[in-house]
Amino acid sequence: MSGEDVYHCLDDGLTSLSFDTIYLGSEFCWDKLDAGQNWGRLIGLCKKNGCKVFFVFPILPERYVKVFRELLVLLAKAGVDGVVVNDYGTLYYIYQQMPSFPVVVGRLLIKTTRDYIQPQFGINPFRFPKEIIKISHDFNCIRLDMDYCQFSKEGRNDIDIEIGIHSISYLTSSMCCDYKFDKTNRFAKINSICKRNCLNEAVVVPNSPLIKLGNALLYNQSIDDNFITDTIILDYKCCQFRTCVL
Repeated sequence: MSGEDVYHCLDDGLTSLSFDTIYLGSEFCWDKLDAGQNWGRLIGLCKKNGCKVFFVFPILPERYVKVFRELLVLLAKAGVDGVVVNDYGTLYYIYQQMPSFPVVVGRLLIKTTRDYIQPQFGINPFRFPKEIIKISHDFNCIRLDMDYCQFSKEGRNDIDIEIGIHSISYLTSSMCCDYKFDKTNRFAKINSICKRNCLNEAVVVPNSPLIKLGNALLYNQSIDDNFITDTIILDYKCCQFRTCVL
């Protein structure tokens, strides 16, 4: 969630009534993290309303390493309950520098499952990457986050770590974004100026499950009652846009 989303939820009383955990930050865009948000204050507001707070980091480019380190120190001081990481470098750095910091493996790290749109059928419909389970043990991770897919009871019994399922699946993303602007080039560029319109806008086609939010393409699908999982992660911004349009 962005800061605006958090304030909206707090105003509606949703955090204390419906949610016990809030994800702040961004999976796909560092410009959102480096936008001057008062993350410490937002974490304090969430905790005041009885919620745990996890901060989500995108894949870390070299040009944002300094911002990442400063933000990590801020989060620790603010008492965040843990962080969600989406690349191995970030995972290794936190493990080396702050080994007691709770870490969640983000869904961008689980390459073999994130592109599944429809449940896979068969004797064991869910292919879970064994290397991710090993990594979660080696780095003392507390949860694995992934996209929606159908668990089999047999497959779930082989996993001895908490599982989180996103309500809206991630299809693809890019370091370039349509909302970035460069006067010398009409195309979006990685280092262009970000106007951050995606905080308030999304491209949603009526009667379609696709959502384009900033530099990410997402897939909205119905969640059935057959989950063999521990946590369902509500992608609030996407659900909000879908409700407004359809």
